[in-house]
Amino acid sequence: MSAVRPGGSPTQVLIQGRLDDDGVKGLDITAEALEEAVDLLGGEEVELVLRGVPEGSHTRFYDQVRALSSHRFRVSPARSPRNSAS
Repeated sequence: MSAVRPGGSPTQVLIQGRLDDDGVKGLDITAEALEEAVDLLGGEEVELVLRGVPEGSHTRFYDQVRALSSHRFRVSPARSPRNSAS
């Protein structure tokens, strides 16, 4: 079985969750896997989208992921959608 990706670039990979507890989210494993993905995709542009980064922490998470990688993919922190009050 093979997967068919929709067209467009870059290939995006989403990690989602409350990233304020980043020590347990596996960002190191994600960065390593994306390094492998860049190789498998033949150097195609890959972007890691971090959803759930706490307000005011985007730079810290960007720097953390960049320190774990060889800078072969982009990192784009994205805010979580706001929870609606019930």
